[in-house]
Amino acid sequence: MKKFYQLLMLVFLLIFTIHTNAQWQQSNGPRDKDILSFAIIGDNLFAGTWGRGIYVSTDNGQNWTAVNNGLDSSLCFHIYTIAVSENNLFIGTYGGGVFFSTNNGQNWTAVNNGLTDLHITFLAINKNNLFAGIEFGGFFLSTDNGQNWTAINNGLIEYYTILSFAVIGNNLFIGTIGGGVFLSTDNGQNWSQVNNGLTDDEILSFAVIGNSLFAGTYNSGAFLSTDNGQNWFQVNNGLTNLNVRSFAVSGITLFAGTIGSGVFLSTDNGQNWTAVNDGLTDQNIWSLAVNETTIFAGTSAGVFYRPLSELINVGINENDDPNLHVYPNPANDIIHIQTGNATFKSCNYWIYTINGSLVSSGRLNNNQNAINISALPRGFYMVKIEAGNEVYNEKLIKY
Repeated sequence: MKKFYQLLMLVFLLIFTIHTNAQWQQSNGPRDKDILSFAIIGDNLFAGTWGRGIYVSTDNGQNWTAVNNGLDSSLCFHIYTIAVSENNLFIGTYGGGVFFSTNNGQNWTAVNNGLTDLHITFLAINKNNLFAGIEFGGFFLSTDNGQNWTAINNGLIEYYTILSFAVIGNNLFIGTIGGGVFLSTDNGQNWSQVNNGLTDDEILSFAVIGNSLFAGTYNSGAFLSTDNGQNWFQVNNGLTNLNVRSFAVSGITLFAGTIGSGVFLSTDNGQNWTAVNDGLTDQNIWSLAVNETTIFAGTSAGVFYRPLSELINVGINENDDPNLHVYPNPANDIIHIQTGNATFKSCNYWIYTINGSLVSSGRLNNNQNAINISALPRGFYMVKIEAGNEVYNEKLIKY
């Protein structure tokens, strides 16, 4: 235990260190190609390129190796999208269809039975279901790891191109070019448009934080819905570029990648944005990804990376909002919540991992309350409190 405390204090010192040269760094390849997609399996980071196939990094993005065995360079080296299910890796190519690998990309096998076109713009996995979007060809479902595909286009107009996908509970969302957002509550069997408040029907990206759904658009920036897409509100304060091609989530922190103006960060559910582009020599951001320590940006010049600790300061007594107090912090079993709102009698809370996964939620009564976190693994977390009309956020360390 003593060694663990020593290690914890060392982590704190590293986090609190002022990085005078903190900035993005460009990785050692792949370079000079658009990086359209990322995926992570354990310690393996995959990057899909336009024109050079797929690459893997085993050292947190420092160095990369091409893993294209089984791909036809004339048809399959344009990797539009990547999806991961446990140790299964799927890629969607622009011209060669869908490919499947069970050995971290060392070998690839085409899995296109039932697909009506091989220009794949979108792949996503929800539970045991693999979804694929085809350019001008609609939406397809496979329940057997891509061996067979079935069209599920009821309610969709088939010529819409699908680029994005999100899940909140039993609700599935797809973002289309030309049709806006569609919602399904029955695993994709039926779809309905949910565009109230959207001023742009070209949806490039989605992100989810709790019950908040964010949509990135081609010309109108970012939109937020908190009611499963029934209503949308523009959240662009601080965004200097309204072409939002990609999102990534770390805890309660939302990153947005734009085409032309780099990466922006928001810690208040998209209400305000700040550019974080020091060292980012190419600001055309096609894709973003985060793991526990690092954010990665796929640009037109290759992959850039930056430690999350430079962008998300996690400290023992540091409040994101001075009106919220989570204590003790660090904690092992019980934390207490206190807010500056003297009028509310109850509040809702959510606890997220640093990667944005919801691990605990509930409702508390009175202004000071206890939450049992003993079942959570050691690590960094984000606590969100909603008290009346007020929303508070604070970072938490579980030891």
